[in-house]
Amino acid sequence: MSERDNNIFRFILRERYLTLTAVGSVFVMMFLGSFKVDVIDPLFYFIFSEENFDFMNITIRDGEKMPRMERHIELRFGNFFREFVIILVIFATLYALSKFTNFPDIPLGNPGVAVV
Repeated sequence: MSERDNNIFRFILRERYLTLTAVGSVFVMMFLGSFKVDVIDPLFYFIFSEENFDFMNITIRDGEKMPRMERHIELRFGNFFREFVIILVIFATLYALSKFTNFPDIPLGNPGVAVV
């Protein structure tokens, strides 16, 4: 920072770190996060309820009594497999959406689109 950049706000505005696109991206990500938490997650938890996957859980030590503590070890393979099925459904949906929309139009990506 030079001598004239002693004001952080002036520096950010001059270097254009804070743009309308950056501010808009924050609100879009908040909207998408809210949509995921309020709509998508409850829908998946309704379709793939934990009770349907409980048969995969394994209890290694069932509350063995110790003088100071009670130990209980349970491996929850059911929850892991349920999350695995959910992520497969999400990947399949995104793949179908990308094929339906022909995204990206250019094989190496569209101008202005981040290629991952």
